[in-house]
Amino acid sequence: MLEERHYRPLGANLARIPKGRKGYNGRVERSHRSDDEEFYIPFLPRIQNEQEFLEKAASWQYFSNLVRPHYRKGMEGRTPFEKLRESGYDLPEQFAVFPPTILDAISTDSLF
Repeated sequence: MLEERHYRPLGANLARIPKGRKGYNGRVERSHRSDDEEFYIPFLPRIQNEQEFLEKAASWQYFSNLVRPHYRKGMEGRTPFEKLRESGYDLPEQFAVFPPTILDAISTDSLF
């Protein structure tokens, strides 16, 4: 199972968007669009191998979550990590730089 094998060893739990909360999915999709436009499209063609991809993805994640100001609804120029902290979550920085995972090698039969 994806959660048992890949997330729990890192102290994480896989969460699903609750039914009827379409706004949550919109935020996830907007985040994916930013990843596409600012990371995958400009950098992926130059990446040579999986290890380099994982390193670049980790760097992007650090920049996007801890350095880059965001201006989406309610962000007001804060980073996602700053927004979490202001919302009352006392989390270590490691939370915002969860290691990228290559899901292609994981069988979808064992995901859920």
